[in-house]
Amino acid sequence: MTVLTTFYTLHRLSHRLHNGGAADDVAAGSGDGAAAGGAAAGGAAAGGGAAAGGGAAAGGGAAAGGAAAGGGAAADGGAAVGGGAAADGGAAADGGAAADGGAAVGGGAAADGGAAADGGAAVGGGAAAGHGARLVLALVAPMHAHLARAMTQELTPEHLARMRATLTRDIAAARVELTAAAVERAQQIDFDTAAELLDRFARDLSAFAALYHGLTQDKRQQVSDPGAYSPKTPPAIIFASGFRAAATLLVTATAWYWLAWPFTANAILMATIFCALASSSPRPNALVKQVLTGFLLAMPLAFYTEFFMIARADSYAPLVLAALPLFALGAYLSSGPRWAGVGIGVSLFSATLVVPTNMMHYDVEAFISSQLSLTLGVVVAYVMFSVVLPEHTMGHKGHVSTALWREAQNACAAPLSRLKRRFDNRVRDLLSQLNAAAGPAPSEAARAVVRQGLTLLELGHAVIELRQLIAASDPGAARASLQLVVRQLAAYLRTPSHDSGAAARQAILDAGTAVRAALPDAAPARRARLHTALADLHSIHTSLLDQLSTGEPRHAA
Repeated sequence: MTVLTTFYTLHRLSHRLHNGGAADDVAAGSGDGAAAGGAAAGGAAAGGGAAAGGGAAAGGGAAAGGAAAGGGAAADGGAAVGGGAAADGGAAADGGAAADGGAAVGGGAAADGGAAADGGAAVGGGAAAGHGARLVLALVAPMHAHLARAMTQELTPEHLARMRATLTRDIAAARVELTAAAVERAQQIDFDTAAELLDRFARDLSAFAALYHGLTQDKRQQVSDPGAYSPKTPPAIIFASGFRAAATLLVTATAWYWLAWPFTANAILMATIFCALASSSPRPNALVKQVLTGFLLAMPLAFYTEFFMIARADSYAPLVLAALPLFALGAYLSSGPRWAGVGIGVSLFSATLVVPTNMMHYDVEAFISSQLSLTLGVVVAYVMFSVVLPEHTMGHKGHVSTALWREAQNACAAPLSRLKRRFDNRVRDLLSQLNAAAGPAPSEAARAVVRQGLTLLELGHAVIELRQLIAASDPGAARASLQLVVRQLAAYLRTPSHDSGAAARQAILDAGTAVRAALPDAAPARRARLHTALADLHSIHTSLLDQLSTGEPRHAA
């Protein structure tokens, strides 16, 4: 799990605990009396000013990782590590837990430990549960404080090793104190999950810092297993783009046949090119409209340049000077994001028509006909994007939402070979498309899809890791219960409903009981895998609750 995904999970769990987490979320457990836990702590505000959840802020201002608040997509990589600078992307919260990185669930988060029955007696709101949640936050806060202080210094390998050793001691001491306090099972689940996520965060941060220092010191290193990047475009958009281009070609070819105008070939060329190229743009109408504006602007300028300036040039230098203003205007407009499309139109139109040859031939009629045909081709492309399947464009929130859901299904059923990388690449590519299409002021519907995408990214990572643990484990009750979780989750993702979601949640809670039953007799290596499985179960469970709290995920957009 990447630093971003780990910290996003910490943020959401911290948000739950700060809002009553376990006290509000725990339902009475089934047969073994185990209550399912609420959110694991991921970020109480620490004494040194560290805030958990959308990015930890240290007293000196160092930030780590995090998911963007309010549904914005968080960046994953890119900030400097050295000298207390921000590491791995995210926004820092300055004195408390960051708010609203994922959809908060009204009913709260039950965790993987026991079997919480839907009709069970609610424990939420009880004084004991509330005290347990506060105790978990109090125990986790010093860990965040130590991490925050450590991140104000240069993250050298030696310093990171000391940071991880300190975290290990903090977790061990906190676990002893929690055991002595005899808290409920739910709070024990909260703490175990928080400790696992914090350890993952420290481990992933160490790997990130090692990569950063290797790049800054120009060291040749194998940073990962080589593999191709796997982008993802929703199939409906691919088919719509092909159909639109084919329809454009058919319409313009028909016009060529009936008009018998030789210059219609230019219109066919322009219309087909822009229907094909603009299909990859998140806002093709805006792009084609800007190009059309550039064509209209260049029409009189190109005519004047051709017949009043180049016609008077008698050598190479005057020829360059005559054509320079027009092409310089196109280059200048292309250099800024606001008028880039206009600049492309000016440059393309001018380069097509203002073409010096060894023997210049000035034909005003042919020149004007070429101008009209080129412009009409772009007009046709604009009309086709406005009329033919206008909703099927790159980054459209409805198609991205469906594609995200499909990728989550693949995480449960696709072959494990390179699945994690492929899933991560595709989900991030879809979110990038959505971000580009939403523009600087995304709508609430687009924000909802971003929140859903981050939740599905977390769920997918947890499911893939759970499947890897299943593949590496020996037959037994714990393994069988985890396999049932994957099957029930796949069934829910195929046909999302509250009934299938409840069945998946129950399977997760039963698996938590089976995994915990296997912990006492487990060897150290297997115990570590079982703890990882518990953290993954908790992550999947809270993700399911987020989805069920907002209705049918397939129609979230």
